[in-house]
Amino acid sequence: MIGQDSIQTEKKTCPHLGQEFQPFVQPQLDDPYSFFQRAREEEPIFHSPILNGYVLTRYEDILNVLKDPTKFSSADNLKPIALLMQFGEHKQSFMLVGFLPLSRL
Repeated sequence: MIGQDSIQTEKKTCPHLGQEFQPFVQPQLDDPYSFFQRAREEEPIFHSPILNGYVLTRYEDILNVLKDPTKFSSADNLKPIALLMQFGEHKQSFMLVGFLPLSRL
């Protein structure tokens, strides 16, 4: 019988390349290729908080998405903005909050 002390627990981690994905700053700005190579190997599809969307890094995955526009559609992507447009005189301030330049974030 194996005692509990002899069992080694391996720390399992889930890769979160989305947190490391910084496409608009150095060093990824100058050399995005090494990051994307790592992403294809470790986490080929990840969510990017900066882009507020998913990043696909494998050619086959990208083709599959492009071939199925019904399943992978951005048709309702602007629906929240359309709802904000109903706020009349306040719509300008809502629009400004939604589209702050990256330099102001």
